Amino acid sequence: MLFNNYCETFNKIILRARDKPIITMLKIIRVIIMKRLHTQRDKISKFNGEVCPTIQKILENNKKNAHGYILGWNEHDKFEVNRYAGDKWTVNPGSYNCSCRR
Repeated sequence: MLFNNYCETFNKIILRARDKPIITMLKIIRVIIMKRLHTQRDKISKFNGEVCPTIQKILENNKKNAHGYILGWNEHDKFEVNRYAGDKWTVNPGSYNCSCRR
């Protein structure tokens, strides 16, 4: 999914160069990518936090959604997740297994 988004974004960016001869197209794509790298480098140089803002929003959302769940150690490398509504799941992070079947 993420890889597909990168491909779609790249295809959208190079759209205006695709009808040119191959050498001209490659030169245009090179300039577009150089400008994008420069823009991204400027953005990241202004960033001072430990986690970028997009990831911070995801973490805050996950923290909000995790309210109401209690995590406890079950055995060896397994954990038990309890929800106040009474639901209970066993999670094994080592093998990426969960009794919720996700």
